[in-house]
Amino acid sequence: PLGSISITTQDFDGTNLAGACYSVAVNPPVCDNGEGDSDSTDGVILIENLAANDYEVIQTTAPEGYDANTTPQTASVLPPDTTFLFFFNAATPPPVGNLEIITADDGGTRLGGACYTIDGGDPICDNGERDGNGEAGIILIEGLDAPSDYTVAQETAPEGYDLVADPEFIAVPQGGTGTANFVNQLTPPPTGRGYIVSRDASTGEDIGGACYLIEGPETIEVCDNDASD
Repeated sequence: PLGSISITTQDFDGTNLAGACYSVAVNPPVCDNGEGDSDSTDGVILIENLAANDYEVIQTTAPEGYDANTTPQTASVLPPDTTFLFFFNAATPPPVGNLEIITADDGGTRLGGACYTIDGGDPICDNGERDGNGEAGIILIEGLDAPSDYTVAQETAPEGYDLVADPEFIAVPQGGTGTANFVNQLTPPPTGRGYIVSRDASTGEDIGGACYLIEGPETIEVCDNDASD
């Protein structure tokens, strides 16, 4: 009499998975519901007419969408019985990549404190919750679907700098990192205007032609009706 091996392929919830293939004792692989499979149930392969022996069973093809189970199993066949094996496969994680955003001034010095949106989502801030890089001026967003293109917009500028209005369009490769570079310009100091009136002390009439020295963050000389007036 001869025996048989039944091989069931399942996920970790115990659901049968169709489409796997196995080699038994270095023989050509037998695939689920293919030639050599005597069981038409999806996820179950039955290999019959095996002599008494120990057989190494190796998964050669994983079900579509699942990582291969690379651990061989040994089936000890004792005719006329059927030896049952179970192989469990984990779902293949979706392909991902990373996005790096670098914020600097026009001299190349990195600037901390900026926040950005990705495709219009919630802001991600430098050294905030979703930043995978602890350095100021570098935001690393990990685990994005890839390959894919992303729109990166500066939501909050570093303190003391103007916002960069134009977004960057960045390609994130699978298994790699796409980089967006933002260069911020210093916010100019606030300005205003002042009036200096020269008058005759006795008549109260305005007097032209006076010059004045104005001292502050800058020292400016201004004369009545010249280019600086």
